[in-house]
Amino acid sequence: TSDFSLGDDRGVRVIGALQHMPRAQSPGSLSKTAAQESPGQTRQTVLDFDVGKDVTQGQLGATYYDDTRFGTVNATAYGLFRDLQNPIPFNVIDLNRRAGGVRLTLEEETSSLRWGVGVGGKLQRDDRREFTSADGSPDRLLIDQLETVDNGAVFGRLAIPLGRFQIDAGLRYDRLQFEADDRLGSDDGTQTFRTLSPSVGLSYDLGRARLFANLSTGLEAPTTTELSNRPDGEGGFNDLDAESVVGVEGGVTGTWPAQRLSYDLALFYQDVDDVLVPFELPDETTAYRNQGAARHRGAEISVRWQPPGPLSVRASHSFVDAEFTKGTVEAGNSTTSLEGNQLPGVPSHRFAATLQARTSLAHASASVQSVSKQFGDTQNTATNDGYTTVDLRLSQPGVSLAGGATLTPFLAFNNAFDVRYNDIVVNAFGGRFYEPAAGRHWRAGVSLQL
Repeated sequence: TSDFSLGDDRGVRVIGALQHMPRAQSPGSLSKTAAQESPGQTRQTVLDFDVGKDVTQGQLGATYYDDTRFGTVNATAYGLFRDLQNPIPFNVIDLNRRAGGVRLTLEEETSSLRWGVGVGGKLQRDDRREFTSADGSPDRLLIDQLETVDNGAVFGRLAIPLGRFQIDAGLRYDRLQFEADDRLGSDDGTQTFRTLSPSVGLSYDLGRARLFANLSTGLEAPTTTELSNRPDGEGGFNDLDAESVVGVEGGVTGTWPAQRLSYDLALFYQDVDDVLVPFELPDETTAYRNQGAARHRGAEISVRWQPPGPLSVRASHSFVDAEFTKGTVEAGNSTTSLEGNQLPGVPSHRFAATLQARTSLAHASASVQSVSKQFGDTQNTATNDGYTTVDLRLSQPGVSLAGGATLTPFLAFNNAFDVRYNDIVVNAFGGRFYEPAAGRHWRAGVSLQL
């Protein structure tokens, strides 16, 4: 990250990142018995096909900001690339992604009004090829297509203070188009999603706290992966609808200055139509389908405490009851209703907390995360037990280098108490819902900020 000042209230911020992850092996998913009795085992298919990922990715973005007589202007442009080779059992996926976008906003604030307007555009090109696997190497070409995604949006927001009250309103229009050019000629495809998303909110200032209530709408379009992973294995796109979401939330946010404490508490409710749910095919390819409607209701609370001295604490807890309100699933020759079932892969409770100590010599932190049980399938026949893990991290305060650069070395121990737990593979084929997570492991490195 670099900041360049161009004078009073003007400047350019540049952010870049580059990462290479050589063949990261997959542990493979197991049955519950196998995951409990021998979590270190790897299924023979994983060994035979050298399952894993080799990823190289990078991104570069720049933002120009300027306080003009019309308001504050922010103009952002970015580009990224991602090259992925992903052997999975029976197939090898080779994906090269190039993407970029621009965003322009104008905002102004007066004593009686705050407003902002903006436009944005994104373009993504995925060159996707899929092969049969010969011991983890590409063999016979199955899919060869260019997938193009373009997104245009216009948006605006308005805030009107009325004494202690404030009314907030927003409006956004999106057009999102996916297009597949199948070079093998079996099936091209185009899908277009359009949505107008209004939102409105009301808040009341209590001095050291603020009450708020919001109503929002939105559309969650499928990704290129969800569209291209067709159950029949052909090229083109899967026939999927976007998820539509209507949600309300209300709560309180505030501070307790004497104790250097800040807090947020919110209750929420969401209705989701055309829920996108993953499921696994016999060859262990993950496909997706729209499966009815769902309701999410719950609460979130977060606390931040910064007492005098080097210590600070952050903690958060969320509760969500996510269940199907309609939908069916076919099992053999029968059809089962999903109404009342919990959404798979969604834990009802999640707690996280971090204790941090910062001195002139070192920065140290201990983080705990606790996750409750969750279901592995839409029928709610498989459960994954909850778990609690602790991560430790030690770093040296940034070391100044020539030219204003800062170097920060760090050492991290993840899952410090070597807790045995599983990640979940939703709707896995053959009852293999459980993917053993890593035990105690460590990593070390340095971060460079220019």
